[in-house]
This record gives sequence, C-alpha cells and structure tokens, in this order.
Amino acid sequence: MSIKVAVVGFGFMGQTHTGTLLQLQDTEITGIIDLKSPIEQLNTIKGNNDTVVLTPEAAAKLPWFRSWEEFIAKAGAPDAVIVALPTKFHCSAVVKALENGCHVMVEKPFATSVEEAEKMLNSARKNDRLLAVGYVVRCMPEYLHLAETLRTERLGKVHFLEMRRFAGIPGWGSWLDPEMVRHSGGTLFDLLSHDLDFVTHTLGEPEAILPRRRGRKEFMGDWLSIDLQYKGFDVVVESAFIPPVSYPFHRSFQAFFENGSLYSGEWNKVAECSGKEVKNIRLPETSPYFTEVANFINSVKQGKLQGICSGDDALITTRHCAEIRHALQED
Repeated sequence: MSIKVAVVGFGFMGQTHTGTLLQLQDTEITGIIDLKSPIEQLNTIKGNNDTVVLTPEAAAKLPWFRSWEEFIAKAGAPDAVIVALPTKFHCSAVVKALENGCHVMVEKPFATSVEEAEKMLNSARKNDRLLAVGYVVRCMPEYLHLAETLRTERLGKVHFLEMRRFAGIPGWGSWLDPEMVRHSGGTLFDLLSHDLDFVTHTLGEPEAILPRRRGRKEFMGDWLSIDLQYKGFDVVVESAFIPPVSYPFHRSFQAFFENGSLYSGEWNKVAECSGKEVKNIRLPETSPYFTEVANFINSVKQGKLQGICSGDDALITTRHCAEIRHALQED
C-alpha cells in the first residue's frame, strides 16, 4: 500500500528526510509544511554533514503549505508525519499530528522537559498511533557494528567504552536565534543525548550516572563528560559545542574488551585490534538517515516500530538529561 507522508519543518533535516521519502517505493509526499517554500529553503540551511540529496527540480514539485491548518483543509490527514522543527515546537506539532490520526517520527531531541515528552507519549497512546524519535546513531553502520560486538561478546566482556561527539557552534538556521538556542538544550540535549540513547538502548540502565562540566562558559552548554557506571565496567560520554563555527563535526568511540578492542573515527569504518593484528573493517555505505526513515515507513506499514527509537525510549533519555541538568545546576 502507498503511505501518505507530510514533512513539518523544511530545514536541513526536513530536506534530508524528504530526499529519502522521494527514493522510497509506495510512499507519497502530500505536503511540506513550512513558512517558506521548499525551493526558497533548499540549501539555505546547513547541518553537520552533507545529508541533503534533494535537487531544486524535485523541491519545486513538492506540495507546499504554510501551516498545518491549511494543509489539513486542502490535502487531508496523511498516514504519517515527520516533524523536523526546532525542539521548542516539537510537542505542539507532534500532538496535532497524533490527534489527526497520524503516525509520527519527530527529530531529536525529543523534548527538553519530561512533561512535554510525557504529553507526546500520552497522546500517542490515547490515539493508538506510533511515535518514533530520530536518534539516528542507532542506524549508523559503525554503531550497529559496536552494538553487535557488545551484545554477542565476540571479543569477550566489555571493560571500558568511551564515546565522543563534538561540533563547532552552529552558525546556521534556527541556531542564529538566541531564543531557539536557549530552548534547544545545548550540548546536553543536542549532542550528548545521541550517545546516551545508544548506550542505554544497547547496555540497559546504568547503576549510576555521574556528570561533570569541562571547558569554559564560552562553550555553548559547556563541555560535558558523563560517567555511566555499570556492574564491572564504565562508559564515558563526552560532548561539546566548540568555537569557532568552522570547527568540524567529529564523533568517535573506543571500546576495550577482554580479547581485543574496537574503535572508530572515520565514517563507515571501524578498526578491530586482536593480538598483534589490526583489522580495518569497511562497513556498508548506506546513509543512516535513509535507513532511519525507511525503517519508520516500514513500521507504519507493519503497525509496529522496528529499527528506530521509540517515544518510550526517548522519554528515558529525556529523563536522564533532565536529571543531569539538575545535578549540574547544583554544582
């Protein structure tokens, strides 16, 4: 069956997801909802990576509506909605879509308050709709390889895991609006929550979470280091927005096991060390953003979330981030 989909918000993630939807069979985009037209928005907003594959010709053909109300009145409710708005607007947009009978995928961070996260989840349950959250790390080949290694213990039990995520202070899109920055959650919600979600999804709940600030106040949201303590091993997650704007985005992990180690640094590559050998492993080059949206659309077809973060999981991450924020404020 053909799945009708609308995209709410046409910044770089909205553009990224739209490009994927156009590549999927049995999927029809019935509306782009944004104050500016798709062709006007295209290439005016940048992200950390070159993820947008949408052409100007394709953008010009997309059905465009300035508001949700105009869209519903003219096109009717779709089967599914992807919400790619600034975090401040997630809750209201998600609840509107759910109340109109739509399944929803919303970009991360899910919310910066537990109350808003719970409101979205309650609406999904009340309306019996699927609610997914765009923690795309779960779909990245390197991290899928790491998760498989952790779960199967093919290199033995893990002794220590370090995950890092850094980016230059954004100088594009809604990040130029101080109010949007204030509502974004900064380093904690925008960067660190990615790896926090991956760790708790893969390894379960830690026995303790110990946060620590690093860096100076010039760092937007500060340089944060989080120690997650598990029985028999620790996980350290570090993230920061670093000046200037030109500082390149970087993410990596290092995992040390009983019988070897595994580390990443390049896209779609990991290196495995065992004994005297270093094995460089080239992983599939499928875009994780493509995988994520494809998994969401397949979930809508099957009536069950698979291969994508659920709203329930994202609530757990939101609670952890809220607790970390509270602990840091008391330092």
